[in-house]
Amino acid sequence: MIFKSEKQVYSKMADKLVAEWTLDTDTQTVTHTNENGVATKHCFWRDCIRYHLNYRVENAPESLQKLVNEGKIQAYLEDLEIRVVDAVNEQTQKLMDNDKDYQAAVAVGNLNAAGSIGNVLQARAEKMVYQTIVYA
Repeated sequence: MIFKSEKQVYSKMADKLVAEWTLDTDTQTVTHTNENGVATKHCFWRDCIRYHLNYRVENAPESLQKLVNEGKIQAYLEDLEIRVVDAVNEQTQKLMDNDKDYQAAVAVGNLNAAGSIGNVLQARAEKMVYQTIVYA
């Protein structure tokens, strides 16, 4: 789905008025065209952004439109990405610190087991974080 801001600016390259801000949820791209008509694109690639955008499109598309109209969509998605990544990393570390199997694998230097268990713990942390941040 594509959200375009109400405010428009003249694009010399397109030789027409274009939306100042555009959000394409399918490609996870935010495009900003400044007063001089120069467009810059920012692509988000993390799954958390894709899941959040899909969730918002289905449940609250007006909130995305408001962020686009206010010119805050890029900052919003950048902040969300940072919060999710930090929360997943923090939660993963807590799970690793409290998992006896992970601790035992690390203690004996079994990198295969530590890596496998660490991946499972990270997936568990992502599930917890996504439920509270991404799908909210």
